[in-house]
Amino acid sequence: MYQELIKKNIHLLQPNHVKEYAKKENIILSNQETLILYHFIKNHYVSLLEDNTTILELEKILPKEIYDSIYSLYQKYKKFFKK
Repeated sequence: MYQELIKKNIHLLQPNHVKEYAKKENIILSNQETLILYHFIKNHYVSLLEDNTTILELEKILPKEIYDSIYSLYQKYKKFFKK
């Protein structure tokens, strides 16, 4: 159910949504980090919903503290996206 909802609405995602949600979760992103995450989500949302390995690519391009926080959130919410 959640997967279909995300697939139908991913085109609506904007960088400010990423930045504001991160802020709500006490993760402060720079503009560059926001754009990295935004493009990553837009380009990889299907694989992010289906497996845990895709997110590991972010470890190479985000600061460790940011990556760790994002990864923790991903693990927390991943269970909702299971088929």
